[in-house]
Amino acid sequence: MKYLFSEIVLLTAMLFISETGIAQANKEHSFSVNFGPEITFPESALRRTHKIGFGGSIKGECTFGKHASATINSGVSIFNGKGYFDDLLSPEKNLIN
Repeated sequence: MKYLFSEIVLLTAMLFISETGIAQANKEHSFSVNFGPEITFPESALRRTHKIGFGGSIKGECTFGKHASATINSGVSIFNGKGYFDDLLSPEKNLIN
C-alpha cells in the first residue's frame, strides 16, 4: 500500500511537470547543430569478431514554423577487430583445455 501511494504521487508529479514542458526548444526560423560521442556494442555474430566500438554523430535542425522543422542526422562508428589470440583464449571457444 505504501509503494502504491508513492507511485501514484510520482506519476501525478510527472504528469504535471510534463504538461508545463515546451516541445519545441528552438525559435521559429532558426538553425541548430548538435554533436556528441557514441559508444556502440556489437551484437550477435559481430560480437565474435569485433570489440566495443566508438564514434560520433552530428545532427542539424532547421525550424520553419511553430511546429514544423527538418532534421538531418549523420554518424560514424568504428569497431576494432579482435586478434587471433583473443579468440583462442576466450572461454566460449575452450580451445586451450
